[in-house]
Amino acid sequence: MRKLNTHCRKGHELTFENTYIAPKNRKRSCRKCRSEYRKFINHTPEYRKYQTDWKKKNRDKCTRTSRERGLRVLYGITLQQYEVMLQTQNGVCAICKNPEIAVNKRNKIRNLSIDHNHTSKKIRGLLCHLCNRALGLLKDSPDICKRAAQYLETHV
Repeated sequence: MRKLNTHCRKGHELTFENTYIAPKNRKRSCRKCRSEYRKFINHTPEYRKYQTDWKKKNRDKCTRTSRERGLRVLYGITLQQYEVMLQTQNGVCAICKNPEIAVNKRNKIRNLSIDHNHTSKKIRGLLCHLCNRALGLLKDSPDICKRAAQYLETHV
């Protein structure tokens, strides 16, 4: 059986709070030393160039990973769950029944936005950018939406 180290190479004690365990290979390291190393390596010009080159070569992978992380952190769903919701709505907005037409910074069609209740965090559906903004500007209030609809009907 292998003996666990009680101190890192620089002499820091490896306590529960000070030990980082890598998720991939379960290797243990000192959080203080790891933090110093990350600060050093992220500020070298060679490493920054390597990072930007890698991200350019793997743009699709970075985009997908970032999207998956965003969905999981913000809404607690996976990309597969989002795609099931999209198929259920036939790829169109739940309000206007049109596909998304807004474009992002790279002039690609945006994904439908996830509409959710901000207090309960419950997902209501997928909306196009314009409908999602409209709900936000109407403060997600059914009363204000009804009054706006009545106003439009009387002033046609």
